Amino acid sequence: KATVSGGLRFDNRSLDSKEFKEGTFTKFKAFKKSFANISGSAGISYEPSDAVTLKANIARGFRAPAIAELASNGAHEGTNRYEYGDQNLKSETSLQLDAGIDVNYEHFSIGLAAFYNRMNDFIFYRKLESLLGGDSLVNVNGDYIPAFKFNQSDPKLIGFEASLDIHPHPLDWLHFENAVSFVRGRFDDAIDGSDNLPLIPAAKLASELRAAF
Repeated sequence: KATVSGGLRFDNRSLDSKEFKEGTFTKFKAFKKSFANISGSAGISYEPSDAVTLKANIARGFRAPAIAELASNGAHEGTNRYEYGDQNLKSETSLQLDAGIDVNYEHFSIGLAAFYNRMNDFIFYRKLESLLGGDSLVNVNGDYIPAFKFNQSDPKLIGFEASLDIHPHPLDWLHFENAVSFVRGRFDDAIDGSDNLPLIPAAKLASELRAAF
């Protein structure tokens, strides 16, 4: 009644960035970086009955900094930000625990899952302040754009997902599907007066009434 699964992988990423000048101004400095780490997961799925499935999983993740996060020095036209990279960034790592239950009966199905993700050296961009205390602005072709620099800190993510699918028999062609998801991200130490992670999505509720003939 139980299924056990797992995996392990090793990654290595190397970067060799060349120097680039605009006239006599050095736009990008030359640097070499190498990032290596191990990722893996182990999980179990147990079926106490034909209708109920219990699941649990533990996983370790890894992500090397992207070239933009390490070496940016320019305006990001799509977001109206002037971004500075940081060549001292470390690799992101995470440890996640999650568990869930699925219940499948003739007339309805229910799913519920929750997770806790502990991250180290999470990479995000942080708005820079000027020496006078306001936003740091960069003049790009006459337009003043707020400056951001990639930074790192340790956060945790907590969230859950739940679903309900009603398909009453003998109306096999009718499905009423509902799903709700929520994630909360917080830094260990407040940054600029807030411990909230940037760009975390809002809670989401989706309902769909579907008929297939």
